[in-house]
Amino acid sequence: MNNSKYHKVSIQHIRIIARWMTVVLFGLFFLMALINNINQSFVLNDVDIFLITLVIIYLIGILVSYRQEILAGYIMSFSSAAYVIVQEFSISSWFFEVDGFYLLIPGVFFMVIGYLQSEINLHKMMVERLKKEVSELNQSYRLTKSMLDIVPDMIRNDDLDFILQKVLEKAIESIPKAHAGSIILKLDDRMEFRAAVGYNLDLLKKLDLRFEDILQYKLGIIHDPVIINDVETYNAKNVYKHTTFDILEENQIVSKAMMTHVIMYKHEIFGFINIDNLEDPKAFSTKDKNVIKHVTKHIESILENQSLIENVYKMSRYDALTGAYTRRYYQVQLKHLYEESVKKSQSFSIITFDLDDLKEKNDVHGHQAGDLYLLSFANLIQDITPKKDFLSRVGGDEFVLVIPNSNHELALETVHLIETRCIENPFTFENIKLFYKFSYGISSFPNDTENLESLVKLSDERMYVNKRKKGIQ
Repeated sequence: MNNSKYHKVSIQHIRIIARWMTVVLFGLFFLMALINNINQSFVLNDVDIFLITLVIIYLIGILVSYRQEILAGYIMSFSSAAYVIVQEFSISSWFFEVDGFYLLIPGVFFMVIGYLQSEINLHKMMVERLKKEVSELNQSYRLTKSMLDIVPDMIRNDDLDFILQKVLEKAIESIPKAHAGSIILKLDDRMEFRAAVGYNLDLLKKLDLRFEDILQYKLGIIHDPVIINDVETYNAKNVYKHTTFDILEENQIVSKAMMTHVIMYKHEIFGFINIDNLEDPKAFSTKDKNVIKHVTKHIESILENQSLIENVYKMSRYDALTGAYTRRYYQVQLKHLYEESVKKSQSFSIITFDLDDLKEKNDVHGHQAGDLYLLSFANLIQDITPKKDFLSRVGGDEFVLVIPNSNHELALETVHLIETRCIENPFTFENIKLFYKFSYGISSFPNDTENLESLVKLSDERMYVNKRKKGIQ
């Protein structure tokens, strides 16, 4: 910073010195020419008058503006050359009366100074452009880094609202003039606030908004960034006439300026991000539009990645055939339930199911029938059990149903309900009815045992006991 200031001062000093040196040199040459003419009885010809006029005009120009140097240099050089040529043809001893050379020397000097000045101006323009590009790159880097910081959170948590909240927080941190903001999603023809910084999200969610209510729709500008200066006045005239100000008054925060842009996902409108300034009604300018474009591109990229992560989660958590939990995810969820139940002194039950005749159905009707048989059985259980219960497929034909807040008797009632539904709704394949046949085992915490591993093992053992009673090995 100090070096830049010193450089600027030095250039300014050089310009002042060069200017006054030029004036002094011009004065000396002009004085010499004047004395020469006085010695010749002060007789001025047309050329002398022309050159003197040029001198006076240029002296005025150089005192008013430094931009005259390069142009004046060319004028003086050509004029002096013309003067010498005139003298050569009009006076035989022209070498001793070289008034034109008085102008030739400063003319060349002016051209050099003018050229150097133009180079300095060009250099300044390049430096300013580079500074702007560096500033934009730094801002782009900050945005990119902020968005990359969200990736670990995405991996740990696949909740969309959580991800959107993190994205918005990082965006506001990265934009110097941003104080608050929100993300609003388009759900069919309705709009719903899903993330907010600086505002009460619960209050914003109370707004009943249609897509036609948002300012982008009213302005007819959906796909380009929009800047609204003096938001309060604009809203009073155009949008959210009844509910917005009640909410903002309760929230005690009013945006002064807003910048908003559409978020696209799979070539459709996903929602909008709004960035607010709470102090200056004219905080955002046209150049800030590039910033919010950059932010939305990152959000769109994150949404794509989040979609991929969701697919990975589904593959790791849910059985591809039946949609039930995988064995690994079942073990994780069961451990969480166990720890919660111990902490709150609550009970839960585990029911292990094993389909008795899957191999027979595969052999007689084919593996496609067997797969559909498994899917139908899993759907039947999930249809009649509450969402808090979770079903997992832990083997080829083995399922486990976990029932929170349940004892042995309640678990047995669930088994009887499943048996009844199986009888009433047999599996049908190619117009052939195939009845479900299964064995089961029940264990309950804490009545049977307080050890989780033993509880799982006990349920499995009781299932095999039930199977042997039927004469099935």
